[in-house]
Amino acid sequence: MTRLNRLSREWAFALAVMIGLIAISVLIGGWGMGIVAIRRIRPDFAAMVPTTALVFLLISIAILLQYRPGPLTRLTRITHITALIVLGVAIADIAVILMTDANGLDMLFWPGMKVFQTDSMAIATATCMILAGICLWRMEGQSAERDPIYTAAATVGLIFSGVALIGYIFDSTALYEVSLFTAMALHTSISFVALFIALILLRQEAGWASILTGEGGGSAGARRLLPGAIILPFTLCLISLYATRSGIMNANFRISVVAIMMMVLPAAAVLYYANIQNKIESRLRAALDDRDLLLREVYHRVKNNLQMTTALLLMGKRATTDEQAKALISATIKRVESIGIVHRLLLSARIPSQLTVSAFLNELCDNIREAGNDTVGQTIGITVNSSDDHIHIETAVTLGLLINEIVTNAIKHAFPDGRNGQITVVFQRQADGDAILRVEDNGIGYNPGDTPSKEGVGTGIISGLVGQLDAVMSINSDAGTAIEIKIPAATFDERNYDG
Repeated sequence: MTRLNRLSREWAFALAVMIGLIAISVLIGGWGMGIVAIRRIRPDFAAMVPTTALVFLLISIAILLQYRPGPLTRLTRITHITALIVLGVAIADIAVILMTDANGLDMLFWPGMKVFQTDSMAIATATCMILAGICLWRMEGQSAERDPIYTAAATVGLIFSGVALIGYIFDSTALYEVSLFTAMALHTSISFVALFIALILLRQEAGWASILTGEGGGSAGARRLLPGAIILPFTLCLISLYATRSGIMNANFRISVVAIMMMVLPAAAVLYYANIQNKIESRLRAALDDRDLLLREVYHRVKNNLQMTTALLLMGKRATTDEQAKALISATIKRVESIGIVHRLLLSARIPSQLTVSAFLNELCDNIREAGNDTVGQTIGITVNSSDDHIHIETAVTLGLLINEIVTNAIKHAFPDGRNGQITVVFQRQADGDAILRVEDNGIGYNPGDTPSKEGVGTGIISGLVGQLDAVMSINSDAGTAIEIKIPAATFDERNYDG
């Protein structure tokens, strides 16, 4: 868990505690002790009724229990029970208002109390309770999966309760003229705003809050811009309202000022974010350039080391008189050179960890042909037919070693007695992403019955390399020898990364 994640949970905990304290104050001080200022704030404001305070207390307890270690099943059961109670109270209140003469659940429970003939749970309050109940039901022990329903319910609830809170700040009389908010108390709207913020922070990974708590440049920019995007328009509208009431500004002119500022502020936010993004991209390009330079330096050193290895092998070949040892050393030199070709091409590649298959195979086969035409008067041609796909260095090395072994074996065994011949190497990617590698010759053909019981080094290497590519190999010897290897798309996908 990151620092921002922990901080978000701490804020959610603090907001839940605040909601619980408000509910307890209203229940005990406002209604138990009869202190009107606690349940109503101001004489001309609506009051928070006992059922609303009780629901807030239950929800705050359910949120605080999320921080208490315990069995997940038990925690989920408690949260679901709380959600059902909240949903039941809200739906019952709306039903009582619509279907009876009572002014809400509190008037139905205490019909003799005259205060409940004017004080009741507002429709907006019941609606916010339903949204909070949905969030509690879907909390499910803080699942890490995204949940659009949870996010939508918490976001709509925050907007809905925010309208009531802003309405109180601007003009409570105008707020009460909207029937949905007529009986919604000031501390009810404050509690709901705090509640939905806490729910969003508690499951930040479920929706858009994850953007704010992320570690990327976009998240950092959003954290810088969001406070200004909320506070500046609110402050501007509030100043314009008081200026109009004081006679400093005409009401129509106030609309013009607000309209202009609503255009200027988003434009400034866009430019500010664009500047941040440009800086981030500039640093990213510099980091990529440095990485590319380091990669090429590594490839250059590897290429030099491979050349040194080849030189040492050549010295060893000249120093020995054993023909079998010389043949083994020559085969090893060719394998090392095939890897060296990969690194030589990578030094000039646009992406320093990928190379073009066609260029690689042409150079590889040219190198094999030059080394293989040792017999006087013998000519063995090698033709390459390849697509221009790009492959990663890991795949290229394995593919190069594989082709080196197959082609070298064909030169060695398919054309005995100095006869001429032709070898064709084909590499093509299919529509489904698979690749077909085909090496065929017009030599004497391959008879499995002629193969010794103990396979040679080259045959073992070919089998191992085919396995590394997760490929399937088949051999056809009807006319000459044709070896076809089918390489699955997953091999290229898993290794097709840059770095």
